[in-house]
Amino acid sequence: MQRPSLSSSPSPTGAQEPLTPPSLPVLLLKQFVCGLRDALRFDKMITVLKRSDTAFSRFWDIMVFNAGFQIGVMAVFQFGLLPLIQQLFASGTHSVGALRWISTASELVLSYAIYPLWVVPLFALGFVINPPWLQVFCTRAFILILKQQPPAAALKSMAELPKQIAAEVFTTTFYVMFLLQALIQQSIPSAIDDYLPFEISEDSIFAFVPRMGPVLNFVFLCWLYALYCFEYKWPHWHINRRLKYIEDNWAYFWAFGMVVGLPFTMCQVYFGLFWAYALWWILFPWFIVAAIAAPEPPCSVACREGGRPTLRLFRLAKFVNKIALNVLVWLLRLFSGVAS
Repeated sequence: MQRPSLSSSPSPTGAQEPLTPPSLPVLLLKQFVCGLRDALRFDKMITVLKRSDTAFSRFWDIMVFNAGFQIGVMAVFQFGLLPLIQQLFASGTHSVGALRWISTASELVLSYAIYPLWVVPLFALGFVINPPWLQVFCTRAFILILKQQPPAAALKSMAELPKQIAAEVFTTTFYVMFLLQALIQQSIPSAIDDYLPFEISEDSIFAFVPRMGPVLNFVFLCWLYALYCFEYKWPHWHINRRLKYIEDNWAYFWAFGMVVGLPFTMCQVYFGLFWAYALWWILFPWFIVAAIAAPEPPCSVACREGGRPTLRLFRLAKFVNKIALNVLVWLLRLFSGVAS
């Protein structure tokens, strides 16, 4: 259901008089609140699970693999096997000389050998198993909520195939560039702290500088999390159109992505990356359904005509991505010329 756009009341002559666009703070606040509300529409997920056996089955597969198997294995390792190894070698740490060194080295070898051989392969397996289940689930959710088949970019002729391949390459490399941009923004305040000509005290006004990196990183990743969710609603949109839409409604998608990213970020901080990704796969279907069911961000016709408060979030990432792709094309042509 579409939110009703603001319209002017009819004049005595029957003509429509345009309204003055709402003030910028009011519009941004309204979009932010609507983004929070739409991201928390978990009732839509319950409706999808009740009305579609296929969606319920795929969601159950995701839950069993991630909540039952993946988190279960990591819990056994972190809270069972690892403490057991530490307990077995605890007596050796009180020894002296070579015996203490052998005990400590053995504990490290066993701990870090089991982890990549047990937990890491399971983590990688999640990126192979979960996407097909998620795609089937999202297709059923799209049909149930929007009452239509998910649109797809139709291949009208083989001549368009290189364009579609190029679009997919552009999308993938853009994600990488934007993640790098977020990581760089996280490290800039710490770098400033390292090169300041004075010591930063905890009571100083400059104490916030090194702490701004993680906050800035999370803020930018919120828009990326929102883009991940709404991709399943916009499969026929080119990446540039998706980015433009988010930039035009940045307050709405910032709030939506904040709800998506906060559980993932908190889990990563307190439990680690592997736990966070297991939680991500569990919660991701809920937010995708919320994105599919979300109406258009609130913005009146008058506001559109007067110009929206666009925030060019992705300009740097798109610029660097374009340069990287041009360099890649040049290298491919160079190597193809050498091979011929």
